[in-house]
Amino acid sequence: EANNNADKVTWQHQVANNREEHAHCKQLEEEECERLKQVWAEEEEVTHKEDRKKNKHKFTPILDIGIPDELAIMPCSYALRKLDKGEYVKIWYFTNDGLDEANHKKMVDNDAMIMSMLADGSLA
Repeated sequence: EANNNADKVTWQHQVANNREEHAHCKQLEEEECERLKQVWAEEEEVTHKEDRKKNKHKFTPILDIGIPDELAIMPCSYALRKLDKGEYVKIWYFTNDGLDEANHKKMVDNDAMIMSMLADGSLA
């Protein structure tokens, strides 16, 4: 019986040591897993930052505004035609004064007569 009790105590120590060792191994695994998750998160963050840097327009926030009710202010047709042809256009056509004048000229009645000077000096 004394030998049996000694074996029981030895067995209990063995079981306790195994539990401690298992708990230690489990803790090491959890720490390694946590470290790998952190490394993965850092890599994802770096990748996301690079992607945002390369594709700025893809990540531009969309403003929550309605559909515009008024027409866009366009420069005069002369300036637009020159732009289409790729020719030089003075910057004045795109300033507030130039856009106001273009807007005013668009409001002129289409049936109004336009006087132009011919090569011989007469009006037509």
